[in-house]
Order: sequence, then C-alpha cells, then structure tokens
Amino acid sequence: MQTPPEVPTATPSSPRNSLPTSYSPNANYVMGECWRRQESQSNRDNRDNEIEELDEAIDRLNRTINTSSYQLLVLIREFDERAGWLKWSFTDSVSWLRWRCDIGTGTAREKLRIAHALKELPLISAAFEAGNLSYSKVRVMTRVATVDNEAELIEMARKMTVLHLTEHCKQRSNAQKASTAAALAAQNSRAFRVWHDTAKGTMHFSIELPAEEGELIEKAIEKAATRLSSETGITHLAASQDEPSWAAVQADAVVDVMRGYLSESTPVTQKDSESDYSSKSTTQSTVQSTSKSSDDHHLVMIHVDEAALVDKGLAKDGTDEKPTNPDNTTSQYPIETVRRLCCDGSIAPIIENDKGEPLNVGRRVRTITTAIRRALW
Repeated sequence: MQTPPEVPTATPSSPRNSLPTSYSPNANYVMGECWRRQESQSNRDNRDNEIEELDEAIDRLNRTINTSSYQLLVLIREFDERAGWLKWSFTDSVSWLRWRCDIGTGTAREKLRIAHALKELPLISAAFEAGNLSYSKVRVMTRVATVDNEAELIEMARKMTVLHLTEHCKQRSNAQKASTAAALAAQNSRAFRVWHDTAKGTMHFSIELPAEEGELIEKAIEKAATRLSSETGITHLAASQDEPSWAAVQADAVVDVMRGYLSESTPVTQKDSESDYSSKSTTQSTVQSTSKSSDDHHLVMIHVDEAALVDKGLAKDGTDEKPTNPDNTTSQYPIETVRRLCCDGSIAPIIENDKGEPLNVGRRVRTITTAIRRALW
C-alpha cells in the first residue's frame, strides 16, 4: 500500500527549509485527506469494474443456459419421435423424463410440448438456440405462436418482461375458438365451500367463480369496505398491531353486504340484476352490479378485439370466411365468455386506436330488451 507523501517541516537552524508564510499546521491533514479520497475513488472504480465483469459473466452464462435448454428440447423431441422410452419399458416419454431427469409430471409435459412445437417454429427456434430468448418466454410463446406471427412475437418478447408476455399470449389464446373449452370448464367449476374451525371458533368460506364474476364480487366488497373505512378510519396504511387490519375490514364488509341482502324486503335475483357490457374494436366491456339507479357504480372492464367477436360463416363463394388476421386478435377472457356476457348485458361500443386511446363512445343498448328478458326469465 502506498503511503501519503510527507509534508516538509521547518527547523530553526535552516532558514532555507522554512515553510512559506501561507503554510498551515493542518497541511499534513489536508494532504493526507486528499490522498485518502483518491485511494477511495480508485477502490470504487475497481469495484464498479468488478460488478460490470460479473454482469457480463452472468449474461454470457445465461445465454449458454438458453442454448443448452434448446439443445435439450431437440434431444427430447428426437427421443420421443423414436420412442426411446420403450427400451426402459415406460408407457410414454413423460414417465421416462420424470425418471431420467428427476422432474415433475407437469414440467415433463411442458418440455415435451415445447419440444414438438419448436419443430414448426423456425424463427423462435433460431432465437432460442442463439440464446436470445429464455425458456420462460419460449414456453408461453409456443402456446399461441404460428409460422405467420412468430416474428411479431419475437419482437415483442425482446421488449417485454416474462409477466407481460404471458398476459399478452393469454389474451391471444382467449381470442381463439379453442378457448371455448376453458370457458366451459371455468363455468362448470363454480363451487362454494364452507368448513368450521372449532378450535378457533371461526368459519371458512371458499368460493370459485369465473374471473369476470369474481371481479364483480371483488368490487362490491371493495366498495363496502371503503364505506366502513370512512366510518372507522381504518385504511390500507393506517392499520397497526392494535387496530383491525384492512383484511378484517373487508371481512366485515362481506358480513355487511350479506346483512343488507337479508334485510331486503324484495331480494334481488338474477332476473332483476343488470349487467352492462361494452365491446370495442380494441373493445372494452363493463359489468354493472345490481343498482336501482342508472349510475355505473361497479364496472368491470373487459378488453377484446372486435374481430375476435365476429364468428363469420361461409362467404358468398361457399368458402370459409375468416377474420383478416385471427392470430393477432386478443381477448382478456375466453371469447365464448365475452359472447355470453354480451348476450345478457348492455353493450356500449368504444372505438379505440392502436395505442388504446378512445376515439368514439357509443350509446349503451341492450342486446336483449327488457321485455324479452322478462318473457325468458
């Protein structure tokens, strides 16, 4: 380690070595401090260089992992096509992967699915092999990717996080006809469960609903909790150990909503409830809860492309008439769910541009009039 330079000192016997009149007794301290600052700055620069080197090393290794993941999937695909699992008396490749690679059933199925999907996607395969795409992004892209739209998906994947890319691919999947099965499964899986905790003296409720109906309940509870919060002064940030938490306020709001329902002289049924939906060319749909007034108290916005809602039949020449670019249409929920909501709700078309900016908002109209609803229900 270098030592700081010494400051010459004056002696009475040597006038030549006497310090200038401007010399201060603190000169040693000042020069030593300057030297320490220079050394500290040098250490910081070294640490910054080390961090940059670590960053580059991690990036190189991550790209190598991506390339190795692609090569692994290629080998898995070839192994499955040649039925190599028969040599070890397994029933399928998934069972063999669970044993050989020590992975779960779901992970094995995903690897096998992705391996076969990449065979029909040359651009994604090339980007994956080069290490430019991670396995997490390739996994979600292969669920909706085709030869026609894979270039667009790659460009989006480079600008999006895995979370945003997953949501976008989910919306594209919802706009396809194959989402009908998912919509029916969500509708048929509705359930309500109650169990007692005798040790704590409490009851637990579990309810499973389609996402659009769950959001409506969530907004109703949020409104009731906000009203209780204004009365008690408890907010998301105000709760402490001595005060009820916001979750407790929400639980009280559920009880308050149920108490209000039981006190109604005329209970509200599905016949009387009105749901408002709107569709747009990058369409927004809104769901309105039960209310006697015409104000929109509870709204659930549902985004869906207009092209995804159009189920075109046969053209004049007898051929199948399909949307211009069906692979690029998106929907926040399965398309059959959106169609069902539009059937028994009000529709207010909102025209938007590519950036999501509203250009025109139409008047709200009901697909099924009130008279027809009364006749049907």
